[in-house]
Amino acid sequence: MIRPPDARTVIPALGTTWVPPSRGVIVTRAALTATTVVDRVEAAGELVTGWAEPWQALASTAPTRAVTIPAQLRPPIVVTTCSVGAPPPRRRAGDREGPVGGGDRYGLVVNGSSHFRQRSGEEQRATWLELFFDLVFVFAVTQLSHLLLHHLTLDGSLQTLFLLLVVWWAWIYTTWMTNWFDPDSVLVRLVLLVVMGSSLLMAVAIPEAFGRLAPLFACAYVVLQVVRNTFNVYATPRENDFHIVFRRILAWSLASGALWLAGGFAAQDARTWLWIAALAADYLAPSLGYWTPRLGRSATTDWEIEAAHFAERFQLFIIIALGESIVVTGATASSAAFDLVIGTSLMVAFATSAALWWLYFDEVGWRAQRFLSRADDSGKLARDAYTYLHTPIVAGIIVIAVADEVVIAHPGSSPSAIELAVILGGPALYLIGHTLFRLRMIRNVSRKRLAAAVAIVALAPLGAVLTSLGLAACVLAILIVLAVAETRNRLADTAIPA
Repeated sequence: MIRPPDARTVIPALGTTWVPPSRGVIVTRAALTATTVVDRVEAAGELVTGWAEPWQALASTAPTRAVTIPAQLRPPIVVTTCSVGAPPPRRRAGDREGPVGGGDRYGLVVNGSSHFRQRSGEEQRATWLELFFDLVFVFAVTQLSHLLLHHLTLDGSLQTLFLLLVVWWAWIYTTWMTNWFDPDSVLVRLVLLVVMGSSLLMAVAIPEAFGRLAPLFACAYVVLQVVRNTFNVYATPRENDFHIVFRRILAWSLASGALWLAGGFAAQDARTWLWIAALAADYLAPSLGYWTPRLGRSATTDWEIEAAHFAERFQLFIIIALGESIVVTGATASSAAFDLVIGTSLMVAFATSAALWWLYFDEVGWRAQRFLSRADDSGKLARDAYTYLHTPIVAGIIVIAVADEVVIAHPGSSPSAIELAVILGGPALYLIGHTLFRLRMIRNVSRKRLAAAVAIVALAPLGAVLTSLGLAACVLAILIVLAVAETRNRLADTAIPA
C-alpha cells in the first residue's frame, strides 16, 4: 500500500488527499480531488460537516477507507486537517470556506463564530422564527393588493410595482442572511425581531408611502437594511471570507439608505427620482458584485448557500402570496350579499389559486431545489433565478388576487379596460415568470406554459362580450388544462415499466 509522505499531500496521479491518523477533517472548496483516502480516523460519527452522506462515511475506525466524491460536488474540493479539539489551520490563498459555524461535538470550530448555521450535511429547514417573521409580509402583501385595487390606474400600478420591489428586497436580504446565520442564536433572534418590527412599520406605511407616510416608509426600510447588514459584519470574524463580503453589502446599503432618507423627506417630484435611484442601486448591487472602493467586488462563488433551506424559503413566500389571495377573496365574498353568483365567483377564485399552487409545487419547486443543490455556482443561480426572477411570479399572484376581488365584487358586469388587464395580465405574468425562472435554471423554455400565457392574453377580445366571471372562468380553464397536461407528462416520465 502506498504510504502518505506527510500530513497533507495531494497526489495528482491518484487524485487523492491523504489524511493522517487521529485527525479531524474540514472540507473546503478550493482544489480538485476525486477520491479521499483516510488512513484512520479517531472515532465513529460525523467528522466531516457540510456535505451529504458520502462524506459522513469517513467516520469509521477502519484502517483505511476510500470515499468517492459525488460528481455534483466537484470541482473544486480540498480536504484540510486539524487536531480534534483545536482550531482549523489557517487557510491558504485561494481556499474558501462558507459561513458554516459553531462547533461540533468533536470541538471543530470552523469560523470562530457561534452565530452561523452549522452544516451537518443534512438538508436544513426553515425555523419557527423565520415562519413568524414571514407573518409581517403576509400583511405587506395584503397592503399591496389593496393599494392596487383602490388605485386601478397606470400610476397606481406603477406605484404598487415599485413598493412591491422594495418589500421583496427587504424580505430577500433577510432570507439570504438566515441561510447563513442561525436563527436559534439569541443575538440573531434579536436582530431578526428588530428587522421584523421595522418591516411592520414599512408595511403600515404602504398606502401612503408616496404621501404623508413617506418618511416612515423610508426610515423603516433603511433601519431594517442597515441593522441587519451591520450585524452581519459584526458577527463575522475578520479572517472569514464572508467578512469582506458583508462589509461591501453594508457599504451599499448605507449609500442607498442615504437616497431613501433624502427621498422620504423631499418634495413629491424629487422624492420620486431619489427613490428610483435608491431602488436601482439596491437591485444593481448584486449584479455588480457590491463593488466598493478599496474593498473590491465579490464573486458569486463567495455566496455559497444551503440549497434546500434557500429554495424552501421562496416556496414559503409563494404560499404567503397565495394565502393572501384566499384571505382577501374570502373577505370580499363575506362582505357581499352572498348568492349563487357570488359563491360561484368565490369558487372560481379559489380554483385559480389552487391551480397556481399546483403549477408551482407539483414540479417546479422540487426540481428547482434539486438543480440549485447541484449547481457549480449556487450563489449566482440563487441570485438570478430566485432573487430576481421570482419577482414576476409574486407580482402575478398579487395581481390575480386583485382580479379575484374585482370578479367577486362585480361578477355580472363587463370588465373595464383596466379590469380586463388585471384579469388577464396577472395569470400571464405568473406564467411568464415561471418561463423565465425555468430558462435560467435549466436553459430550457416550457412551451406549454408559454403557450398558456399567450392563450390567456388572446382572450382579450372576449372582454367586450363576456362578464368578469365568464372571463375569469376561461382563464381558469386554461390553467387547469395546463396543469393536467404537465401532471400527465410527469406521471408518464416517472412510471416504472412493468
